[in-house]
Amino acid sequence: MSNQPPLPDESNFPNNSGSIPSVEEIASRLDRLLANPQINNFEEFNLTDDFQQRYQILNEVGRGAFGIVYRAKDTQLNREVALKIPRPEVILDQDKLYRFEAEAGTAAKLDHPCIVPIFEANLRASPPFIASTFCKGPDLGNWLEQREQPVDCIEAAEFISRISEAVQYIHDQGILHRDLKPGNIMLEPKNEVTRIERLSQCVPRLTDFGLSRLIENSLHFTRSSLMIGTPQYMAPELLAVQTEQYTRASEVYSLGVLLYELLTLHPPNDGGSYLEIIDRVRTQEPMRPSEINKLIPSDLEIICLKCLSRHPEDRYHSAQELQQDLQRFLAEKPILARATSQIVHLRRWSQKSDRIRQAGLFAFYMQGMIIIWLYTLLLMGMYYDQVNRSEILSANANDMFLVTLAFHIPLAIGGWLTMRKRRWSFWSTLVGSYILVGVLIYSFLFSSVAFEYNYNSFSAKMGVFMGLIMGCGIQSILYTLAIPAWNRMKLTSK
Repeated sequence: MSNQPPLPDESNFPNNSGSIPSVEEIASRLDRLLANPQINNFEEFNLTDDFQQRYQILNEVGRGAFGIVYRAKDTQLNREVALKIPRPEVILDQDKLYRFEAEAGTAAKLDHPCIVPIFEANLRASPPFIASTFCKGPDLGNWLEQREQPVDCIEAAEFISRISEAVQYIHDQGILHRDLKPGNIMLEPKNEVTRIERLSQCVPRLTDFGLSRLIENSLHFTRSSLMIGTPQYMAPELLAVQTEQYTRASEVYSLGVLLYELLTLHPPNDGGSYLEIIDRVRTQEPMRPSEINKLIPSDLEIICLKCLSRHPEDRYHSAQELQQDLQRFLAEKPILARATSQIVHLRRWSQKSDRIRQAGLFAFYMQGMIIIWLYTLLLMGMYYDQVNRSEILSANANDMFLVTLAFHIPLAIGGWLTMRKRRWSFWSTLVGSYILVGVLIYSFLFSSVAFEYNYNSFSAKMGVFMGLIMGCGIQSILYTLAIPAWNRMKLTSK
């Protein structure tokens, strides 16, 4: 059974009227559309009388994956509107047609000052269309392309704070946008501003809900051959091979990319091809924005990089948390991201695969040196043996075989196998390291389990055991720090 959700109930779309076009009507319409893909001459459509009386098409303003947007005049209400018409191929593609229809149903439910409102959606008309507020300014992407200098840091923080507020509103309605990028943010000029020089001169308005999906459905939507979204603005987990896992954290990542681009004029992950971009998003940490723009305050950089964490659990848990931290930054108050940045840094460090190799390497050399040291002492004792020390030498040999076979040789082998990432070696060496440290501490404080007769004074015993406890303790710590890396390796290998 297909995982494709059913088409939205058309009764939810505002102002729907008329009957569903027949197959012959759709085929005839496609012939005209494909013959003239620019759709500049609307006489090519079988325009309904209601459409012709209501809307006067002025000019084309943009094209997207699912539709073409025109500036038009609503003659009935005497206002300019944006009319979105589905592209010809959309009508042929069930998935794309679903998305175009879903956009109308989704956007019509939303009412927020930073979201472009829908006036009317008639998906049974000729042509089917969505009518929304016409924004006189450019989209953020076109506006950024005209700039030579990054956006002022305060203005960038205020702008993303407003977008984050709108995204949180969408999430509260149970919807994920799934395509947050500069091209989907319109800039509406304030107070009859003719040219937007600063972001403070405009109101951001989020648009294009063609990829949006209800949150409860997003976790069950399987990947198709069509890439959903724009790679530069997609979170690493969305580019996994198995399934898409769109969550609120994924949208927080996209907001971080937007903030990064405002501060540097470059997305954090860019490349010459889609595959190169995808590889960078999945495998590389972004360059610190302050390396590009030296004027970025450290707190704002921390906020940005927290959004861009490769692991969803390290990001802000919601757009609201991001918006609140941006407000703290603007108010010159301590940000929450700074308090957790060191913990996050330690977690990232401990998840790197190098931690496993380092722990195994240290255990192999540490236990190997102890074995060499013990047998060197035994051989020296045998070489310089006197008759009255023969019993001590015999006892030393017995104790040496006991401790090396019980602890040091198995731990050295475990370290070697840990470097080779054998399944059982890591945990057995970790547990063995803790047991050895415990035995050494007990032997130091109380009666030694071996070699007790070799120490003429407490200071001599302390010198030997402090060195052993310190070395084996470091080994235990390295293995403990490598646990996240070992767990992560096992998860990724499944």
